[in-house]
Amino acid sequence: RYTYFLLRNDGKYIVKQRDGEKTSTLVDWTDLPAIKKAGDSAAPNDLRIVVGANAVTFSVNGTEATSVPRNRVSADGVFGLRFNHAV
Repeated sequence: RYTYFLLRNDGKYIVKQRDGEKTSTLVDWTDLPAIKKAGDSAAPNDLRIVVGANAVTFSVNGTEATSVPRNRVSADGVFGLRFNHAV
């Protein structure tokens, strides 16, 4: 079981959760002006996930994208990071 935070190179993000074979969308694809888009020269994006007592907050480049109640997010356990082959 894990939660994931994805960015697209068109300036959108999504937050999903996988539990066995089932996946659920916590936040559907949403525009976020703080996301640096494809074509921006040397455009790294700084992703941050902060797990608090009551909520999990997802941010990009210092701008909060969304906050999800902690009881809806699988936030305990092992941390992982994956980069798509197109990055």
